[in-house]
Amino acid sequence: MTRESLKEYFQQLLFAWKQMKGKDTEKLIDKAIALGYEDFWGSAPWAFKERHDTVTTTAATETVDLPSDFEGIVSLVERTSDDGRRLQKLSPDEYDRLIPYSADLSNDTPAYFKVYFDKADDVWKLALYPTPDAAISLHLTYHTIEDGGDIPAKYIGGLTAMIGKYLTMPGSIDRMGALSQANVEIERMKKIDGPNSETSVGRVLDAYQAEQPRSKKWWEEG
Repeated sequence: MTRESLKEYFQQLLFAWKQMKGKDTEKLIDKAIALGYEDFWGSAPWAFKERHDTVTTTAATETVDLPSDFEGIVSLVERTSDDGRRLQKLSPDEYDRLIPYSADLSNDTPAYFKVYFDKADDVWKLALYPTPDAAISLHLTYHTIEDGGDIPAKYIGGLTAMIGKYLTMPGSIDRMGALSQANVEIERMKKIDGPNSETSVGRVLDAYQAEQPRSKKWWEEG
């Protein structure tokens, strides 16, 4: 379902409910759809967010830039050899604590990695150990940030529930009911996620998605 069709659906729904009289319903619906998309996208590592790419290392260089739409990693596999080999992810603390810094121990094929954000370059990066001794192809499976695109139709129940909670008055009984319904729908969506109706949540290597508090309430944002 496209954003435009969602907008038409909620316009008809609000008219049927005879709610929001005297308010700018179009602006309200646009805001609700934007926030609902954001909430649904970040509520789980959904299968439709999965992307694939190949990154190539540079000899004697520990780090590799990740794609600009990177949100969280699923897997990293070294594909230079015939059979391939999955690299082991470490948390930043584990990596910094366990990985030696001696250059004498570094020139080899990477076996471990961490994901970190380089503030200076404003980009997500991989740090690899051992430091690559040559150009090595790494097959990256990752989840992408929200790109504004359409969400597959099978997730429509969860998406509309997330949008619907923003079309109720804050603090009202309707809002509490909408929040409860949204939580129920998200759990239902997790059961149908993935190509074989298996949730992708268990396949993700790290809990990368952290909800960031908004500086303003949704109805105060301009």
